[in-house]
Amino acid sequence: MPYKILYASDLHGNKDFYNKLIKKAKEPEIKAVAIGGDLCPRRAGTLEEAISHQKQFLEDFFIPELSKIKKDVFFIMGNDDFRANEKVLSNNKNKNLKYIHKKRFSFFSKNIAGYGFVN
Repeated sequence: MPYKILYASDLHGNKDFYNKLIKKAKEPEIKAVAIGGDLCPRRAGTLEEAISHQKQFLEDFFIPELSKIKKDVFFIMGNDDFRANEKVLSNNKNKNLKYIHKKRFSFFSKNIAGYGFVN
């Protein structure tokens, strides 16, 4: 059975790009989504401000908006995403959002695995 996986990376918190991804992901031929890192926006300021800004983006936009896809969404953090916010992703309650860092998931008789934070 053929299926399509929608892949994106380096969205860097651009909500317009995410909205386009979400719209495309809802098409029936797309069976899953994979996002290969650099999920969050970059921000100037102190390190604490940048970490807080990314955390807010993950909690207020990334998780709620990608939850609307209703398909499996596999993702890892990238080198521009602060590891301090990893628990926001790994502890999310939506069963369709799958943080795959150092994990393997099966779907459609295939496997997907992830390893984030690679420069």
